[in-house]
Amino acid sequence: MKNNIDYTLSEKEIENKVKHWFWVFIRTLREGQIDISSYRKVEPNIDLILNDIITEIADFSWYQTREDVIKNDFILDEQAKKALEIANQTSNTSSIVEWTIQEEEKDTLENISFEELAERIWDLYYDALSFFLSELSENIDKTDIKKLIKESSKNIEKAWDLCKIPTKEFIKKAEQDIKDWKDVYFKHTDEVKWLNIDKKELAKIIWELEESKLKDFLEKLSNKMQKDWDADYYRKPKPREKLGTELHACADKLKKASELI
Repeated sequence: MKNNIDYTLSEKEIENKVKHWFWVFIRTLREGQIDISSYRKVEPNIDLILNDIITEIADFSWYQTREDVIKNDFILDEQAKKALEIANQTSNTSSIVEWTIQEEEKDTLENISFEELAERIWDLYYDALSFFLSELSENIDKTDIKKLIKESSKNIEKAWDLCKIPTKEFIKKAEQDIKDWKDVYFKHTDEVKWLNIDKKELAKIIWELEESKLKDFLEKLSNKMQKDWDADYYRKPKPREKLGTELHACADKLKKASELI
């Protein structure tokens, strides 16, 4: 098949668009499949960047191949299918964006939104998230806010108690099943993705934000947890009510803490 996709964007423009739509799609996939045709009006270049986005999603989820993502997560019209076929046959299809795995291109807090930061913090394993919230509370002087965030950490600790055995078993099995283990990138991590600072330092930096920004961050993190609480509590066919209850309690306390700022 002739490659008739017109590469009219620079590599940097493509990289920025892939990065933007990658996060949009990651959030949208929590609600269900993505119909690419509905995005073509808001992003005319969606067919050009679609292959790179799908590849990034596969890397991000680690257990899915590119073909799995295409089959399970997207509804493709003929135009999108043709674009993916061309991209798959072309060796230099704008090159797979490396921002997710290159050490030298890690983000700083100044160039990501609080919504995206909350998304990444939420992708911590629950024990790591509990530690982060506990450290955040340790930096707080106001007793009522300190108590709420400390209690939210306890809720996530309980959530980890519900998940740690199946999680560790899953990871152990994956280590045995996946040949190139060193190249696997988990969705969930022990440190916040693509930042050059650890959880403890990040907690200190966040608490030192001006009040309006701190309030905004806590609201964003609370909203993110609330959304996932809904997904777990009403999950079909097997609702995870105990887990959902702890997530809801955590989200509620973070919301209350933000309202006290």
